[in-house]
This record gives sequence, C-alpha cells and structure tokens, in this order.
Amino acid sequence: TAISGSETSKVTSTASSLAGYSTGNIGIGGAVTVHVAYAKTKAILSEGVSLVLTGENGASGTKLEIKAASYESFKTEADASGSKKATGVGIGAGIAIAVTGVDVVAEMEDGVTVWSAAGKAAYDADPETFDAAAYPIYLSTITISATHSLTDIINAKAGSAGGVSVTPVLALNISGAYVNAYMGTAGIEDTGYSVTNDVNVLAESNIDRQMAANASAAGS
Repeated sequence: TAISGSETSKVTSTASSLAGYSTGNIGIGGAVTVHVAYAKTKAILSEGVSLVLTGENGASGTKLEIKAASYESFKTEADASGSKKATGVGIGAGIAIAVTGVDVVAEMEDGVTVWSAAGKAAYDADPETFDAAAYPIYLSTITISATHSLTDIINAKAGSAGGVSVTPVLALNISGAYVNAYMGTAGIEDTGYSVTNDVNVLAESNIDRQMAANASAAGS
C-alpha cells in the first residue's frame, strides 16, 4: 500500500507572487508565478517477485490487496492588482503558469508468482514434477486499486490606473494525470486463484480544476 495525503489532509504545493506600483508619472507592476509540481505514488509487485501466502490450503479468509492513493492540492497565484494611480502611464501585469503532473499506480506486473505455502513447499521439493493446478491460491478477495483526487487552482489577477492604462493578464495550466491499476499474468503457467468474493481492479481519478484571469484598467 502506498498513500500520499488524504481527503481531509491533502499534499499541498503552493506558489504565489504579489506586485504593484505606487503613485508616479509611470507606474509598472508585474507579478509572474511559474509553478512546477509533480507527485508520484506507486504500489507495485514487480516482475520476478515471488509472494508466498502462508494461509492453509483451502482457507478462504486471506485477502490480496495492492493499493495506491494520492490526494493533492496545487495552487498557483499571481496578483498584480494592488497598484495605485499613475499620472501618466500605468501598466499592471499578472501571469500565473502551472505545470503539474501526477502518477498513481497500483500494479501486479506480468511474471509475479503467488504461491500458497503448500504449493511453494511442493515446488521447492521437486520443481520438475510440480503441478501448479493442484495448489490453487485460496482468497476471499483480490483488490488492486489506484485512487487519485486533485484540487487545482490557478489565479491570475492584475490592475492598473493612469492616464493610459495597460493590463495584460494570463492564466495557463499544463497538467497531466496518469492513474493505472493492473493485474498481470502469473509467473508460472496454470497457477490459479480460488476467490470466494470479488476480484476488483479499479482506477479512479477525480479532479477539481479552477482557473481565473481577472483584469481591471482605469484610464483618463
């Protein structure tokens, strides 16, 4: 199991800038924020891994679970709205750029071998005559799940005032999320599972993204 944050306490990354200008003949104020953030949460049984379940053959209370969950909050702000009035030219610029990425992966890769304790003992004793079908893996459930939740806020704000007033504003978001749950093929042919309840392979991503670019200009 690999978990980053929670629904009530998310992993947080914030970048902000604040700018403005005071009174004068020419007023120039610019706030620029470039926010680069990346989160990676992975729970993986890799190819070649040998996993031995120590429950007795025929017992069905054992669970096989591989879970990865990531909860993030990214916030990018640029605020150049706090400027006074310039008597001549007023220029206020607010630019907020967010470049973010998230990977959430829960996988049992191809080539992972899962044994019952009895099956592993039989294989070790005589690999050449071992019959995997005679030693199924008894489980109550199999769950492989990747869960992702993101709140992503990008705000750009700017204002200017003067005889001539210029206010460029930009909010730009470049983002990607890779959320994957995978159950591969067994490492030994004919190894089988006997599952009394559900087999769940689930990938879920929820993203709340808010973007705003607000500008105001006052001239005379």
